[in-house]
Amino acid sequence: MQGGRAAGPGFVSIRHPTAFGYSSGAITGIYGFGGVDGVHVHLHTTPPHTHQRQNDELTHKVATGKDVWMHARGFAGAHAIVCVRDAREPEEQDLQFAADLAAFFSKARNETRAPVIVADIQHVKRPKRAALGQVMVSKERAVMYGRPGECVDGG
Repeated sequence: MQGGRAAGPGFVSIRHPTAFGYSSGAITGIYGFGGVDGVHVHLHTTPPHTHQRQNDELTHKVATGKDVWMHARGFAGAHAIVCVRDAREPEEQDLQFAADLAAFFSKARNETRAPVIVADIQHVKRPKRAALGQVMVSKERAVMYGRPGECVDGG
């Protein structure tokens, strides 16, 4: 990211999903924030008005199994995926970091706090004949409040 770097508890580098064992094909603009404890958060960094294809591919091709899906409620923006590759649940700090990223990479970027929907990926579906990137969440896990200002520092 220009003008800043990812910050967060235990999160280190920005990488493409293939670095974490995904076969992403031609997905562009999707990055993974790798956690030192083995948790990864994937989202795209394209502007909110051009994000439909990346959201669709991330949600329906990259996310699997017990992954957790997040999106800023009421704002156009990135779908964030917290990757769950073993039996353990993501920790609260991992979910909060992902909520902060989802808010930052949305039109809520300039808000102090923004509501972020949290759902298990199996409850996120594309309705028939829906536009790319549109989803229907059949069961929300929670609503968290993302803090976009927590994602980037001046470094």
